[in-house]
Amino acid sequence: MTVIDRIVDCLQSLDNNESFHTSMATAIMHGILRERPFFYHNRETALLAVNTTMIMNECIINTTCDEYNEVAEAVEQGNMTREQLRLWIIEHYRTIEPIKKHVYKTPG
Repeated sequence: MTVIDRIVDCLQSLDNNESFHTSMATAIMHGILRERPFFYHNRETALLAVNTTMIMNECIINTTCDEYNEVAEAVEQGNMTREQLRLWIIEHYRTIEPIKKHVYKTPG
């Protein structure tokens, strides 16, 4: 089983409850940062994947770039557990307006 397969398998085992989006974001970020499935840019990939996941669920992680990088580095180095990361995401996320309201439809 590849690293990506393990991350996807972890996502499939999550319960679909009200905190599903934060659990999914945690699994993605932790999996990519700890497993390092790519030769380069694992941190950037993890942060992009987490932000995309949260936006798709009408949320964002409200933090500074510096704090985001500090958290990512802590996860990479094993200084932050998956549960600590989940709690950090819960503490820092907020809901946003649905993106669909902002998409411009072309006539025709």
